[in-house]
Amino acid sequence: MLLGVLVMGGCYLAFALSSFFWLAVAFLVVGSVGRMLFMVTNNTVIQARVPDAYRGRVMSVLMMSFGTMPLGVLPLTIAADALGPQVAVAALSVLVLITMLSAFVFSTTLRNLRLTPLEERDLSPAQAARMVAEGELTQQEADAHLREHARELVDILERDTALAPSMEAAPFPHFAAALT
Repeated sequence: MLLGVLVMGGCYLAFALSSFFWLAVAFLVVGSVGRMLFMVTNNTVIQARVPDAYRGRVMSVLMMSFGTMPLGVLPLTIAADALGPQVAVAALSVLVLITMLSAFVFSTTLRNLRLTPLEERDLSPAQAARMVAEGELTQQEADAHLREHARELVDILERDTALAPSMEAAPFPHFAAALT
């Protein structure tokens, strides 16, 4: 993740300071590769670290950030009008580098982030059906696994409901009773 930001910020800074067209294009291309590296790594971390029950909520916030990008362009255009486009892009590139380096320096969680292979994967109903059809699981094993996963989801939903008492309570006890 840090590598992607360093490549992106450094190449965009070099792009802003370059006076040769083809060199600027090369910096722009490599900087865009760095941006994609950062985005892929960031998305991978989210997918791997966020619990299943909360992943949709976290991903929705991430997707909202794409919709708010025009708000970030507004100050850049004002700076470009006042200072010139090269200075504005260079300043923004330096700001990106400082922000991300600060995040890595001051956040031990981010610095110590390691992704390890998952020990156990939850099966979706479609995966369970395929495994039963291929003889990898018995129907009873698949049902037990899916029931256990459903129990975990009900527990999470009940805990969320308890944390937000202002929300209208959903009939989670009925779901829990159906699973036993």
